[in-house]
Amino acid sequence: MMEMSEEAMPIYKTIRKYAVNYFKTQDSEYHGPILLFKETVFEADLFPKDPADLNESHFRQWLDLGPELILLGCGDKQFFLSPPQQHFFIQNKTPIDTMSTPAACRTFNILMSEERLAMAVLYPILLNN
Repeated sequence: MMEMSEEAMPIYKTIRKYAVNYFKTQDSEYHGPILLFKETVFEADLFPKDPADLNESHFRQWLDLGPELILLGCGDKQFFLSPPQQHFFIQNKTPIDTMSTPAACRTFNILMSEERLAMAVLYPILLNN
C-alpha cells in the first residue's frame, strides 16, 4: 500500500492512499475505478470497467465537466489510446496523458497542490492482470 503525503491540503479531492483494487481520498475509500474532478469522485457511468473499452461517449462526458487536462491511470500496465481517440482530445484542445495508476496518483496530487483543473480517471492496480 502506498500512502501519500499530506503536506499541502488542497481544496479539491486528492489521493491519500492506493493499493490493490483500492483508493482512499480525504474522506472515502473506493474499490474499483474512480474519476476525480474538483471535489467530486465518480464511481460509475463516466467510464467502463476496463480502459480498453473507453470510447468517445465517455470522453465527451469527461469534457462536459470542464477539465483543463486529464490523467488516465491504467493500473499497473501501460495502455495507450488509439490514434482516433488521441485525435479526439487534440480536436477538443484538452490534453490527456496515460500512465500507470501510481504515477497518475502522484501527478494528480501535485496538480491539485497547484490548484489546477485536472481530472484523474484511475483504474486500480490488480493482482492478476
